[in-house]
Amino acid sequence: MKNILVLEDDPILLLAYRELLSAYDYTLILCSDVASAAEYLSQNHIDLIISDYHLPDATSMVLLKLIQVWKKDIPIIIITSNNLIREEQPEIIALVKSLMFKPIHKNEFYHNINTLLSA
Repeated sequence: MKNILVLEDDPILLLAYRELLSAYDYTLILCSDVASAAEYLSQNHIDLIISDYHLPDATSMVLLKLIQVWKKDIPIIIITSNNLIREEQPEIIALVKSLMFKPIHKNEFYHNINTLLSA
């Protein structure tokens, strides 16, 4: 069973991700801020991270940098509504496996997850 950490501060979107992924054989860990996600990641194995970019306590760049420091090889899908993120944060392209823009399309979402988990 694959462990997926979902990092999203909007409770409605967090519920939507849970609903979208509940039909599959995944263990979901739901977090609403970078601090709780970092705490969980520091002590547990995760196969994939799905994260909003803008979070209440930091951007997901903080988490990405922690993962680099810990030398963990975890594929990451960043989901954002900021279409300028490529220009504002060009280093994000090198750190994530998939960058998706809201609104996300269900088929593309599933495809990205399946591709990253089977790599």
